[in-house]
Amino acid sequence: MLKVVVCDVNETLFSLEAFRPRLKEVGLGQSNALELWFATALRDGISLSAAGDFATFREVASNAVRTLLAQTGSAADTGKAAETVVEGFGEVEAHSDVHPGLQAIHDSGIKVCTMTNGSKEVTQKFLARSKLDFVSPVLDVEGPRAWKPCRAAYEYVLRQLGLQAHEVMLVAVHPWDCNGAKAAGFKTAFIARKGEEFPEIFQAPDYHAASLEDLAEQLRTK
Repeated sequence: MLKVVVCDVNETLFSLEAFRPRLKEVGLGQSNALELWFATALRDGISLSAAGDFATFREVASNAVRTLLAQTGSAADTGKAAETVVEGFGEVEAHSDVHPGLQAIHDSGIKVCTMTNGSKEVTQKFLARSKLDFVSPVLDVEGPRAWKPCRAAYEYVLRQLGLQAHEVMLVAVHPWDCNGAKAAGFKTAFIARKGEEFPEIFQAPDYHAASLEDLAEQLRTK
């Protein structure tokens, strides 16, 4: 029986678009700057975990700004530029389907919590702004000191919840996150807001939904 839905946070619950004008402000105005910055941060954080090392999302996100600026030959103060960008976490907004979708899941009797490669503090502030105070606990990778999709991150979630893997579902827009959770025994749900297919190289999710509202409806009727 499903008892808890664990949501990824970055991109799954909130949009990263707040960072695009900040990246442009510091000299990273190319059309794919946002996507490249986020992908660089993920690459570095996950790579550190794979090697048994650890850095926070803020640290790797800041370093990604400095790296991209260096590649452009920018003479900007990279430390100041990095701070300008990461301060954007205070401006992130929820996708339109997040509040109604999570509220519907919560109202059905399924607990909702979060596990992020980002920051617990940033997530707590975002949830408060978005009137999602029922989402708890708020977990991040500083607990296990291992980024998702490392197995240790999902095992940490289970310890915090006091549940078995089959009682928990990981919800994310990232196929690699769904795959990591699936490998750890979780149920999984892939949110394809842009109608994208789930990559065949990964273990298929239990649910493939267009939005969190769609997922709530699928759970209700199953």
